[in-house]
Amino acid sequence: MKTTVLAIMSIIIVATSFAQDSKLLGRIVDSQTGKPIPYANVLLHSSEDSSAVHGALADDKGKYVVEDISSGVYDVQFRSVGYETVERTGVKLVDGINNLGAVKLNASAEQLEGVEVSATKSPISYQVDRKVINAESFPGANMAMDLLENVPSLQVDIEGNLKYRGDGTFIVYINGQVEPNGMEKLRQIPASQIDRIEIITNPSAKYSAEGTGGIIQVILKKTRLPGYAITVSGKASTLGSFGGDFSIEKQQDRGEWYLKGAYYENVWSKSTTKQTREVNNNGVAEITTAEVDNKNGPFVNNYIEFGFNYDLTAKDYVDFSINVNPFKNTNEWYNNGFMSTQYSDGRDNLDYEYDYSRYTDYQYVGASLTYERKFSTERNHKLSAYADFFTYIDPCYDKQIVTQDFETHVARNGFDNIENNEILFEGKLEYENEISDRLTIEAGANANLDYIPEITSVSGTVDTDGNVIPFDNEPLNQTVDYMQNIYSAYLIFKSNFGKFDYQIGNRVEITDRKSVYGYEKDDGTRDNTAFKSTFANWFPSVHMLYSFTDDHQLAASFSRRLQRPGYWTLIPFSQYEDQFSYYSGNADLMPSFVNAMEISYKKSWGSDFISFEVFARNTDGLMEAYSRADSSGILVNTYENVGDSWSIGAEFMGGVNVFKWWNVNLSTSMFTYRMKLDIDDLNEKRKQFRTDTRLNNTFKLPKAFTLKFDVNYRSPSITSQTKRDAYVYSSVGLRKGFKDNTWIAAVSLSNAFDSRKYTITESGEGFSIKTDYDIQPYLNFKLTYSFNNQK
Repeated sequence: MKTTVLAIMSIIIVATSFAQDSKLLGRIVDSQTGKPIPYANVLLHSSEDSSAVHGALADDKGKYVVEDISSGVYDVQFRSVGYETVERTGVKLVDGINNLGAVKLNASAEQLEGVEVSATKSPISYQVDRKVINAESFPGANMAMDLLENVPSLQVDIEGNLKYRGDGTFIVYINGQVEPNGMEKLRQIPASQIDRIEIITNPSAKYSAEGTGGIIQVILKKTRLPGYAITVSGKASTLGSFGGDFSIEKQQDRGEWYLKGAYYENVWSKSTTKQTREVNNNGVAEITTAEVDNKNGPFVNNYIEFGFNYDLTAKDYVDFSINVNPFKNTNEWYNNGFMSTQYSDGRDNLDYEYDYSRYTDYQYVGASLTYERKFSTERNHKLSAYADFFTYIDPCYDKQIVTQDFETHVARNGFDNIENNEILFEGKLEYENEISDRLTIEAGANANLDYIPEITSVSGTVDTDGNVIPFDNEPLNQTVDYMQNIYSAYLIFKSNFGKFDYQIGNRVEITDRKSVYGYEKDDGTRDNTAFKSTFANWFPSVHMLYSFTDDHQLAASFSRRLQRPGYWTLIPFSQYEDQFSYYSGNADLMPSFVNAMEISYKKSWGSDFISFEVFARNTDGLMEAYSRADSSGILVNTYENVGDSWSIGAEFMGGVNVFKWWNVNLSTSMFTYRMKLDIDDLNEKRKQFRTDTRLNNTFKLPKAFTLKFDVNYRSPSITSQTKRDAYVYSSVGLRKGFKDNTWIAAVSLSNAFDSRKYTITESGEGFSIKTDYDIQPYLNFKLTYSFNNQK
């Protein structure tokens, strides 16, 4: 009995000793806007001897927690770059939780002096539902896409799209709003304008369920300091790319206006392909060999954007922007070379020169408006409304011509497509209330409307004036009237227990889709067929984060996502592609659904860090490009739900400053990719182990030079009909700052050792295609000027 009592007393004493520790928490906000100041410093001094005893770094929402403090009286300093220091003296901390509420900082022209908590942001950090890449930690990056290439689970496919762990696709957000041309935008945003990039692989219920890979959110740098910030840059490459962009921002007492613009003609790649194609045509093997030079570009992109934000009151905020293409945006692709076809029945070879060109153009105007109402500056309690409108000024035009130059004649075939007056609208209403330190509720409703009143397509021979004359068997005057509306609502609960944060949410989305396909019959009447689909889906999400410290974190998450078919994959146009193939939409195509689970660990020491993730992803109704050979030996290309897939594996990232002047960053993703195919007569399982690795080296040299060298390894990959082998490539870049980095010049060599070579084989019932790719190295030049008098 005595032993039991002593044990109980010991437990009580130990528990009491822990309970006597104090915890200080609160939020740091801008005095003018009430918005949080991310990554501000908090420093505690003992009132008795003024020694610094504790410090902390606020998170991206301005929240801070200082733990394990002995009770007593302290002087507390709140500091952030560009703001005046606030000091509260004689703060009495009692046992348990001490909440100082919202501390307001004023923008300042003075440089911070005196004692400062040294808190370097880690290159990679976790929040409860996302991974954050700090842009400043990768000085060798030129564009947003360069930053994303540091994440091993992201790969850029042959069409320039980001893929995630095998087959996922991304939706791009910029400053919290969906970017319609997201992948294009990631190639245009200079890394110098980016504060951070958030990779949300398991998005919460707050976000649209679209995108089986998740969300990439770019957060641009913002400032509340009065004055001008001006950036002008230009670039050119040996591929033939050139162009430039500018940004002018003027900050005033209660708001900011900005003007941005760009004009670029980008050639993304030049390559040579050698291809062997074999098709069985009624028992006769047709074997075509080709050697072709390919040019992916120029892609002309230009825009002008004007916007402003203004604090109507201390609690009311408005943000407006309008953007337009002054000139038409155009995309061009060119292939030319020589082809030869042999026949197994003894016919003579068919030799000819081959030329392919495709051209698209479009011109749009868009505008967005955001209104935000804060009900309290002490807690995060707000209501926001957002509206975005986008439409084409002129019809979107798409034309393709394939020329075959035989000894006896020239054949020119192709297609014309036109999209008329597409209108996109997004409306969003969101509410957030931090009811207590331990409970926050978020709720919202969205409407995304997309309407194209008329899409036309015609395939046929092309005359000398470029007019397309329909093939004899081509349906006449094909049109599609397309509409897709998505209505959604969500509810999220966030809470925490000490160092443990979690959130639980659910989202419902209702998709209402309709397309009417019509063509003109021989008697002059029209035949119209309507394809309608309305369905609702639930998308739950769970996220958990345990922070031992800000630099030592463990996270786990689950979410459900989907990928809806694009309108072009659904409409049943039969469109000429080349002499070997047609494309046809699939009105029966269904969405893909993904269930994703992740467990993540991160530890950092200043700018040095390691992170480790294990993950599992299941895709149901996997959508892929799929080809079949028809009775005449022509391939019909479409999209199909080919089956299911699993990705199970691990991802490692690490970075270390070997010396002050040499930083090494290693990232690798290793996972097993499994497919269960169920299409046509194909019922089989396929498995592949993948490893993708990237090693970055950044050298800070004397006289403001920075040298970057990286090596990339891409392991073999598979789809339902294709296999791509492995390849390795490297890039090297050199940057030089002038006049305190007001001017920055950069030169980089992509594919430095000309090793970006690989083979893709495609096979199906009655056909096989083998293509060898040789991607051309190129030099890229960039010059940037920055002026900033914001003080």
